Amino acid sequence: MPTYAGLISGLGNVLWVTTAGICLFAYWQARSTGEVLDGARYLLATGLLTAVLGLDDLYQLHERIAPRVLRIPELVVLGSYGVALAGIFARFRRVLLSEADVLLAGALVGLGGSLVVDLLAPNRGWYYLVEDGLKFVGIFLWAAFHVRLAHWVAQWNRAPSPRAG
Repeated sequence: MPTYAGLISGLGNVLWVTTAGICLFAYWQARSTGEVLDGARYLLATGLLTAVLGLDDLYQLHERIAPRVLRIPELVVLGSYGVALAGIFARFRRVLLSEADVLLAGALVGLGGSLVVDLLAPNRGWYYLVEDGLKFVGIFLWAAFHVRLAHWVAQWNRAPSPRAG
C-alpha cells in the first residue's frame, strides 16, 4: 500500500473517532440537563454507528476479520451497516428533514462512492487514492454535519445557569 494511502486512512480514522466522541458527548450533555430531544437521540445512534465504522475502518473488519476469522461475507457486514444507517435515518427522519443539507448528502455520496470503488476495482492502479480519497471526503463531511448538529443540540439542551432566576 502506498504511503499516502496510509496517511489518508489514518486521518480518516481520527475523524471517525472524533466524530463519535463529539456525538456521544453531546448526547450525554443533553441527557444531563433532563429533557432529551430527538436530535440528541439521533446523535447517540449515529455516534455508536460512527464508532463501529471507525473500528471497522481501523482494523479492516469487513475486509479481513469478518470473512477470514468469523466466516461472515464482506457484503453481509457492509449490508448490516447499511441497514443500521437506514434504520437510524427512518427513525430520525424529522431531525434529518429539518437539519440535513449538502454536508450529509456529500458524506453519503463520498462514502457510497468509496464503497463502489472498493467493491468493483479492488487493488488496481489508482484504487487506493480514489477509494481512500472518496472515503476521506465522506468522513470529513459526515464529521462536519454531526459536529454542527451536536452544537445545535448543545444550544437547545443547555442547562440553566446557576446564576439565573
